[in-house]
Amino acid sequence: MIQPLVTVRHFRDDPGNDVQDGYDLPDGYVGMHSPWPRPRRRMSGDGRPPLRRPRGGRVVAEHGEATSGGRGLAKRHDETVVREFSKQAETFGDPRLNTAYTRHLARLVDYMEPELDREDVVLEVAAGTGLVSRALAHRVRHVTALDLTPAMLEQGKREADRDGVTNVTFTRGDAADLPYLSRSFTLVVCRFALHQVADPEAVLREMARVSRPGGALFIQDVIRPEDVAADPDRIERLRDPSHNALLTRARVTELVEAAGAEVKRTETFDHVRPLAPWLEQARTPDDDAARIRKELEAELSGGPATGMRPCMVDGELCFTHTNLLVHACAP
Repeated sequence: MIQPLVTVRHFRDDPGNDVQDGYDLPDGYVGMHSPWPRPRRRMSGDGRPPLRRPRGGRVVAEHGEATSGGRGLAKRHDETVVREFSKQAETFGDPRLNTAYTRHLARLVDYMEPELDREDVVLEVAAGTGLVSRALAHRVRHVTALDLTPAMLEQGKREADRDGVTNVTFTRGDAADLPYLSRSFTLVVCRFALHQVADPEAVLREMARVSRPGGALFIQDVIRPEDVAADPDRIERLRDPSHNALLTRARVTELVEAAGAEVKRTETFDHVRPLAPWLEQARTPDDDAARIRKELEAELSGGPATGMRPCMVDGELCFTHTNLLVHACAP
C-alpha cells in the first residue's frame, strides 16, 4: 500500500532547513519529505520514534572514563566536536581523503547482514553525514541519522537528496542523551564515535535503552591495541582536538555488557592509512601536521614510539588504525 507523504513542520526560523532538531519540541519533528514507515510499536503522532526531553549528563575524565558531576566538561567537549566536525563536513564522505569511512563501509554492512530485516526501524548514533544510514536505507523500512553537528546533517541531507534516498531522517541530538523513549528502534548502530564522545559509557547505555528487547546493537570503532604501549591519543588530538580517547577491545566489550547488552560477535582488522589525506580531511593546521609527520618519520628511523605504528607504502608515509566490530543483543 502506498503511504501518504507526511506534512513536515519546521520549528526553527529558517524555512529551508529540513534537518530535525530533537530538542526543539518533544512531540514533533523536522525531517525529510518522505513516506514514513508503519512502526511495529507505538510511535509519535506523525509516525516516527517518540521524542523525550533530554536529561542531565555526566562529566568525562581525561581518558574517556565518566565521573559524577555536572555537564560542564562534557558540554565543552561537545562544543569542540561541533567546531571540528563543522570544518570536516564537506570532506567527510570523500573517498580520497576519508578512507576509513568509505573503504570499509561495505564490510560493516556485510557484518550486519544477518540481523537486517525489511521491517527494521534503525537509529544511527553520532552518524556524521549518515553514511551508514544511507547504505542501509534500501534494506530497511526507515533510518534515523542522529548527530550533534548541524553541518554534518545538512551535508548528509544534501547527499541523500542527490541519491534519491527518501527513508532517512536527519536529526540533531546528543548521543549520550538520546531524545527518544525507550524501546523505540529494532536496530541501533554507532560507527567511529566512541573514541570521539565525552562519555562512551553513556552512549552505549542510551543505545541499549532505545533498542527494543532482543534488538541488534552494532558498534564499529578505532581501538587501542592491547600490545601498544605508546599513547596514540596524543597524536590523534594534535590532528583533531575533538578526539577523546581510544578504548581497548576489552574496554568496549566491558561497556557494552555494563549497558545490559549481550556481546554476540567481535571482529578486528587493521587499516593502513596514508598520512597526508588523513591530515587534510581534518584540516589540521600546517604546523601541527608538520609536527605529526616529523614524529612518525622519526619513529621509522628508530625514534620514540608514537602509538600510530607508521610504515612506508609505495614511498608514502602511512600509519595503522585497528578497527573493532561488535554485534550485541539489547536487553
